[in-house]
Amino acid sequence: MRIHPTTPIRLTLALVATLLLGSLAAPFAGQDRTALAQDASETPAPSGGGQTEITAQLPPADLPTGNERQLDLQLEGSLDTDLDDAPTEADVYSLTVDPASRDDVAELAEAIGIDGDVEERGNDTFVVSGEGELFVAPDLIQYQSSEVPTLADLPSDEDAIAFARDWLRSVGLAPADLGEGSITSRTEAVGRISVAFAPTQPEPILTAYPNISVTIGPDGVVLEASSRWAAIAVIERYLLRPAEDAWREVEAGDAYIEATFNDAELEDGAEVTGQATYTSVEIAYTTAGAIGGERFLVPIYVFVGEVEAESGAEGTSEIRAYVPAIVTDDTPVG
Repeated sequence: MRIHPTTPIRLTLALVATLLLGSLAAPFAGQDRTALAQDASETPAPSGGGQTEITAQLPPADLPTGNERQLDLQLEGSLDTDLDDAPTEADVYSLTVDPASRDDVAELAEAIGIDGDVEERGNDTFVVSGEGELFVAPDLIQYQSSEVPTLADLPSDEDAIAFARDWLRSVGLAPADLGEGSITSRTEAVGRISVAFAPTQPEPILTAYPNISVTIGPDGVVLEASSRWAAIAVIERYLLRPAEDAWREVEAGDAYIEATFNDAELEDGAEVTGQATYTSVEIAYTTAGAIGGERFLVPIYVFVGEVEAESGAEGTSEIRAYVPAIVTDDTPVG
């Protein structure tokens, strides 16, 4: 029997509704910046009946329409795992952002060390210039230091992550649910290390939102920082579409496929044929909803395996196929 894709499993314990809520804060949240904290317990349910037995239709999951290198993948796929073991339910999360006030921006600029007037540009957007520049909008906080990177040695990856985290905490930009942090790039020639932070839950999140990135220079100096964060709150637990339906999308070539071949001769856009074998299926999260409107983190199926190239490339590659796990009006149904 097909499960109605937008029928949530009602949770009987109120405790579940408060998971990840009470301590979540907006990007400015700090020890003494309570005016900017997000109270996730006040996060509204989706309009149209989030507290009823049938919730409002969710917007479609955000998935790329092509792989990063725009390869033309012509693959035959087979499944070597038991779909009966696939997850059958998952939480859906709301994403909410409270705009900063003029006073909030002035306080942040002072904490960073920018001595300048707050310039209001309308639509809850502000700029502060001085020893560096701070730009604040409802969906973005961006800091640019006036420091000029030197040619001194860069810190280790571990130290760079620690420097970035400590700076975020010191200026009040470290939300309570800030994750461990990872290095996204390291360029010795220009003296820059990029550190990215994602939320602790849910995981994994495949999109770069919510996200905070910090660029570290020699001696741990913060050169740039960019924050696109939101308060994350569980709104409902949903039954997922049958994994068999999702697999049929992979078979039909309707899934987003990610495969990277370590072939130096392979050009972007090349046609690659091969045999793909998927050995597991997992749940990951991506965003859904338009910027400026209601936004969510929704589950998707991830089929994981290996592909062996037959023409157009050489060798094997890990392969991942992404399929929405909750059916919407814009989702193909197998």
